[in-house]
Amino acid sequence: MRGIPFLRGHPVPVYYKGEQLSTPYRADFLCFDELIVELKALSAFSGGDEAQVLHYLKATKLTRSLLLNFGAPSLQYKRLVSNLRESAIICG
Repeated sequence: MRGIPFLRGHPVPVYYKGEQLSTPYRADFLCFDELIVELKALSAFSGGDEAQVLHYLKATKLTRSLLLNFGAPSLQYKRLVSNLRESAIICG
């Protein structure tokens, strides 16, 4: 409704040691060609969920992601930002 450009299940190239792998990662949603949106349906987030998304960012060379959880009593979300030169930053 807001005209946000997105692709669902879009293949995103994955890199390992500077080389692109033949099998891509399929993002739940890719918005604006640079934001990974990862959807969950869990009772609560765990550290593993955040780590998973941070690995996606590192492997795809993207820097921003949104982690959404629809399984809790109310919507939970985390914004994750990765600086490729430094360690990742997790924002609430």
